[in-house]
Amino acid sequence: MISADNPVRLFVTHLWRADEEFLRVIEYLEGARRFHYQNTAAPDQCPPAGKDAEREELRRQITPAECVIALTGHYERNPEMVLAMIRQARASKKIVLVLPRFGAVTPVPQALAIHAHAVLAWNDREIVDSIRRLVRNEDIPQWDTIEFTLD
Repeated sequence: MISADNPVRLFVTHLWRADEEFLRVIEYLEGARRFHYQNTAAPDQCPPAGKDAEREELRRQITPAECVIALTGHYERNPEMVLAMIRQARASKKIVLVLPRFGAVTPVPQALAIHAHAVLAWNDREIVDSIRRLVRNEDIPQWDTIEFTLD
């Protein structure tokens, strides 16, 4: 069960900076009620020496994660790097969730979709429910129940 003592560990793809799309995912996760997570991504820790050092740093960030959230906007800017992150995640048997480019009506590229356990919409409830269901196998009620009391 996800709690403050047992947060879900997530890695959100990045291109070595916390851009608008990266920060938007964090905002959605922060806004979710009763959802505790730890972000293992560290976009500000770009190693100074080449692709091998970058891949090693990404491996270090992805390893503790239970789930990788891949952003289509990052894939469109650097497909090689994002696919390397996804391959690392899949090799480590991590759950991979894909979000389309924010505000876009175009479908997620096939190269991303084939690696995803789920392709999600930009909806905080769908994102959190998918993480709970796919990562922690929590049973998610499909409907909220609102109880009204008359005083």
